[in-house]
Amino acid sequence: MAQNRMLEDISGSGQGKLQNDAKEYGESWADRSRYSGFATTAKKHGLANDEEIDIISKAWTTFASRDDSFVVIPNGQILCRA
Repeated sequence: MAQNRMLEDISGSGQGKLQNDAKEYGESWADRSRYSGFATTAKKHGLANDEEIDIISKAWTTFASRDDSFVVIPNGQILCRA
């Protein structure tokens, strides 16, 4: 059971990962956007149709082909003490 107390100490930290191989990342998502559960779920819930899924996939392909593309994947944590 959670106690109703004021937090005395809060600290956070984080880091980011720069994906140097954006080409590989973009190509992977071009395929995932068409052939994974992403497309199935998007269509099932009326969020996208086949044409829109194709547009998303082509956008990832374009992203993968650009020399100036990069990906940053941040992560972090927050620690709270009462």
